[in-house]
Amino acid sequence: MKKIILLLSLVVSTIFANAQEAPPRVPPVKNVIDAKLPQLPPQPVKFPIGDPMPLPNRPNPIIVRLTTHTWKLIRWWVTGNIGHSTTDIAFKFLANGKISCSLWTPEAMLSLQSGTYAIDGNNVTISLKKDANVSMDCNLVYTNNNNILTGTYTLQVLPIANAPTGYTPGTVTGELKLEIKP
Repeated sequence: MKKIILLLSLVVSTIFANAQEAPPRVPPVKNVIDAKLPQLPPQPVKFPIGDPMPLPNRPNPIIVRLTTHTWKLIRWWVTGNIGHSTTDIAFKFLANGKISCSLWTPEAMLSLQSGTYAIDGNNVTISLKKDANVSMDCNLVYTNNNNILTGTYTLQVLPIANAPTGYTPGTVTGELKLEIKP
């Protein structure tokens, strides 16, 4: 009898071990009904306190960069076969489109101390004047990756009566560079 029970349990366990599960039943796909639901007409947006205020314009990042630093200006030119250069270590762009500087001009024996600037994209135009006799116009390009302005300038020195020694009327052209003062 023990043998029969042992044999029967062996057969039952073999059947259960080799039995396969029934595949899971997937519910059928539902068909979506394309029903046109009624829609309300668009309603005007009402603000609780008057009309909305426009957002302020974002400041031009070049203007921010120019006006937050003091710049070192270096200009150089060639007269005949002699090279010259002058610097201004306290060149400042002011927020109102004005410039504060103390750029010595040996051609006119004076310092240019103020002027204006305008920005168009990465192009910066500077105009410095001392009375009606001396003017300097600069066309520069601002380079974002190294924060340097480079370009050319034209210095116009007009003849005057009783000119100081060394005063040289004429037009001087050269190159100009502005870099952030460390």
